[in-house]
Amino acid sequence: MSAKHAKEYPHPIYGDEDGTHVLTLPLAATAYDKKVIYKRFGIIGHAHNVLVKYAKHLLDVLDADEEYQLLKKEYADIAGCFDFEKKSKSIVKRMNAVRKRIGLTKTGLEKYMKVQANMFAHHISSQQMQKEADRVWEGVEKVLFGDGKTLHFKPYRDIDTICGKSAKNGVKFFSRYHNYLNDKDDVVFSDGQIVWNGMSVKVKIDYDDPYVVCALKHDIKYCEIKRVAFASGYRYYVSLYLKGSAPDRIKPGSAPLAEIDPGVSTVAMYSEGGIILRELAPDAVRYQKEIVRLQRQVDGCRRRMNPGNYNEDGTAKKGRHKWILSKTAKRKQWLIRVLHRREQAYRRCEHNKLANDIIKVSPFVRSEPIDFKALQKRAKKTERQNKVSVIKTKSGKTVSVRKYKRRKRFGRSTRTRAPSAFMSILERKANIYGSFSLIDTRKVKPSQYDHVSDSYIKVPLSQRSKIIGGQNVQRDLYAAFIGYCVGSDGKTFDREKAELLFDRFVIAQNVEIKAMRHEGISMPHCFGF
Repeated sequence: MSAKHAKEYPHPIYGDEDGTHVLTLPLAATAYDKKVIYKRFGIIGHAHNVLVKYAKHLLDVLDADEEYQLLKKEYADIAGCFDFEKKSKSIVKRMNAVRKRIGLTKTGLEKYMKVQANMFAHHISSQQMQKEADRVWEGVEKVLFGDGKTLHFKPYRDIDTICGKSAKNGVKFFSRYHNYLNDKDDVVFSDGQIVWNGMSVKVKIDYDDPYVVCALKHDIKYCEIKRVAFASGYRYYVSLYLKGSAPDRIKPGSAPLAEIDPGVSTVAMYSEGGIILRELAPDAVRYQKEIVRLQRQVDGCRRRMNPGNYNEDGTAKKGRHKWILSKTAKRKQWLIRVLHRREQAYRRCEHNKLANDIIKVSPFVRSEPIDFKALQKRAKKTERQNKVSVIKTKSGKTVSVRKYKRRKRFGRSTRTRAPSAFMSILERKANIYGSFSLIDTRKVKPSQYDHVSDSYIKVPLSQRSKIIGGQNVQRDLYAAFIGYCVGSDGKTFDREKAELLFDRFVIAQNVEIKAMRHEGISMPHCFGF
């Protein structure tokens, strides 16, 4: 998908593991249609926050319930016991009974949402309200059983989807392949339109695109309305959740395996069918620079318009305050939102392109596991660097010191490049066309192993190349090569295979690096050139 396509179709077609795929089509909405749809997004946002308020109240009631707190303590006391599962069953059953008595269940939230459903029945269908209740329940589950701390209210501007549960309730889609009407429908069928609670909106369908035609031949499970922020305002789309797997768009390669060495900003791949060394979403940094520039301008305007809301040291005063923003600042806030949307669409487009290139080499992908969420966190402790730095003091003297290492790690890079999102896309595509597997890094360490000396040598992260058997190899590509030589069990290393393929790897690596340099591709801190 091109960058231009990513702007027009920000939610591309994709397939899920359960055999469901999504096709997103733009709506040809009139000015009146946009006004009505905008109002309905406000209604669903209001209903969402009303239910959040009710769920927060129930969580407070649950925290004050003495029986529930005693059960939680009893559950924690038996954690780690030999027969924990057997003992915990009765406790869990009683805890569920307490939550049911209070009304803090999925069904209880859906029943409470009926009031909102009846109030706005002429705008939002009952199943759409139920779906919104299910989303609130997902947040409640995180608080009850996960790492969530509390529920949060959602600003209306952050409500971007209105989803249903079936094709015949809420949003109904009609095309030459989908023509069904209920007795209650008073709209005459026409090709390419949606019918939603008394309103009809045309849908732009490109029947010349074989992919769209093939996707539309599947039955619809349910529809979802999306709104996307553009510089000129909101644009609206309908997402069709279709039964069956997505149509094939790429032809997978014939290589037996593609080994991946994922990084925070780059991805290296080795296979007998080819070598890939790429930067993840190379232009995403430009979006971040523009976003930061606009954020500074908005912050400056906010400070000038609200001087009484800040302390003398520049920090904001505690408590609630009335904030005044100029029209220019509000416009720039909207542009920041548009840039975030464009950045996300561009990043998704680049990730899909790279994943497709890997699948075209081999649909059987293997990688080493990396916890990118852990890499976002700052280091708990600081220590002095080994190298000596020469600094100049205020008096003008030069002093040699060992600076402390920064606590910052890879938070900004993971936010900008989204390596975890890329790995999710690659895993999904690999499972569709072939398979995706992981190696056991506790048994083999590809980034540290030297197959010539048969030893593990830990090198600093700043060292992007190393000498192996008298040959200069790029660190990430060599790690992917070592992973390729791991057995099918993912735990044992085949040294004979590495010795047999090493010369071929060096030649392929040098050809790839030479081609990258010829094209002007350079990233010294990651590639080493």
